[in-house]
Amino acid sequence: MEGWTNNYYIVVVALTLVFGIGMWVQKVNTSVKAVNDLKSNISAIKANLDRIIGHMFGPERPSESKSPVRLTEYGEGLSEAIGAKQWAEETASNLLTKMQGKEAYEIHELSFQYVREEFQPTVEQEALYKRSVYERGAPRVHVDEVLALELRDCLLTLLNLTDQAP
Repeated sequence: MEGWTNNYYIVVVALTLVFGIGMWVQKVNTSVKAVNDLKSNISAIKANLDRIIGHMFGPERPSESKSPVRLTEYGEGLSEAIGAKQWAEETASNLLTKMQGKEAYEIHELSFQYVREEFQPTVEQEALYKRSVYERGAPRVHVDEVLALELRDCLLTLLNLTDQAP
């Protein structure tokens, strides 16, 4: 009879062990599901925050905040809509002698200065800029930024400073 009780204890211990492992696996699965739910909720919150911040601080930026400054996808779309590359090619030829001997950073600064202080758009250009700004819900300064960056890139190419261009 004693051999039977030893086997009985082994069976009870084994069943308890199997039951305990089953309960542990269920808790782990519940925790994994909770973590996955939390990830989904965090993703939804992030998407909502991005949307809210976008509404609070306006539309996308036309340029990246790194050196050298480059147009973003939004900036490239705006550039195409307003014909900034064509304008820059026409304008750069007139400014070429003024830019001779300048460093890339100087050309960058002078391009922005030119767009801010000297550039006078035609009536057609101004209408196009206003329409593009209206359709994108963007501030007018985005147009100026895109024009200046396209002018800078064109001047750097014409002056063979493309190794310093973005």
